[in-house]
Amino acid sequence: MKPFYQSFRVTCLALSLMVGGVAISQPAFAAPTSVIDDNYVYYTKDGSGIYKNKIGGKVKETRLTDDKIYGDIYVDEDWIYYMNITDVPTVSGQPQAGYVYKIKTNGTGKTQVTQDVVSSFGYSKGNIYYSYLGKKNADGTITRNPDKIYRVNKTGGSKKEILAETSYQIQVDGNYIYFVNEDKDSDLYKAKTDGKSKKAVKKDLPIASGEHGFKVYDDWIAFFEEGDSTPQIMTTSGKDVQELEEGADVVGFYKDDVYYVEDGTLYKKDAEDDDSDEKDVADLPPSTVDILAYDVNEEEMIIEKTDGTAVRLSFDDDYDDEYGELKIKKLTLEPSDMEIEDGDSDDVSLVATYSNGDKEDVTELATWTSSKPSVAIYANGKIKGLKRGSATIKASYGGKTDSIKVKVTR
Repeated sequence: MKPFYQSFRVTCLALSLMVGGVAISQPAFAAPTSVIDDNYVYYTKDGSGIYKNKIGGKVKETRLTDDKIYGDIYVDEDWIYYMNITDVPTVSGQPQAGYVYKIKTNGTGKTQVTQDVVSSFGYSKGNIYYSYLGKKNADGTITRNPDKIYRVNKTGGSKKEILAETSYQIQVDGNYIYFVNEDKDSDLYKAKTDGKSKKAVKKDLPIASGEHGFKVYDDWIAFFEEGDSTPQIMTTSGKDVQELEEGADVVGFYKDDVYYVEDGTLYKKDAEDDDSDEKDVADLPPSTVDILAYDVNEEEMIIEKTDGTAVRLSFDDDYDDEYGELKIKKLTLEPSDMEIEDGDSDDVSLVATYSNGDKEDVTELATWTSSKPSVAIYANGKIKGLKRGSATIKASYGGKTDSIKVKVTR
């Protein structure tokens, strides 16, 4: 499981929080994590639904659930864990509330994991850690309880109190829980996942409220200080604190460099040296293109093309050269004609030739029609003969068409 931060073209998000009946704006990082797992990327879009897309595949994205999502998603083997806020109302003056759910990576088996209402959760090594907000009553209201941090296993059993501190934001990374300690002026704390070795990451540095007031990346933390919209970074031991440019959106760390997006450009700079200069890494694709994930270790981003498929784009590549200005010059069906017996099937493929000469198999992406569906049809990469006669099978994709003449014999 490789978690990565996703952007969707928003640099930072202002979240409204009710305090004393007055709405105040708190900064937060733009979106929850994407997860790259084998050849798939899993992600949310504006907190609505969970999607799955095969990287480099020929199949468009699949929406696995319509649930409203808050916070991070986690993938472990065949299951995705997430915070579902669909059936829990937002209450003025209270943190966002929801339940931890899981769903299989094929979109089946959706199950509520926690009976407790939670305000934040993390997942690590088969266990779920969450901020306990209370219980939902029959009338839809929530009975608040002390907001302690609990642990359950991935089926919701073996509930155990881990930390007695009040916290609405937690994240689990490896063997540590990171949490905003509301009992200590919203300072960021950490403790081992058994609740031991608790200590402040850095004192007198209150963290902003919201969905992503802070984000842990292995040895580094990106965060917003309470009341400040300028993103900052520091190590997980509280050292090397430095401010980034206002409006910068951190997407990852690699080899002690911090990577962030600002004004349509991906930059990096030395995370250990506040005086270091930022370096231009890549110009991002147009705003109409969704960036599903950044894989800074591989110097690539996962993007969703206009046809709905997901592909890797190197930081060294220009989107317009690779995808943006490419047009389909022609479609070619192979074979161009076919003779089969009724009841039999034979393979067919459709290849798109682009304006730069590149070719792509678009068989599964095309729209197929038959002049005589009772005689022959297209199905799952094959032409199937149904009864004696002749038919023309047409394939359409990207504004172009090609056809194949089919003769069906007995």
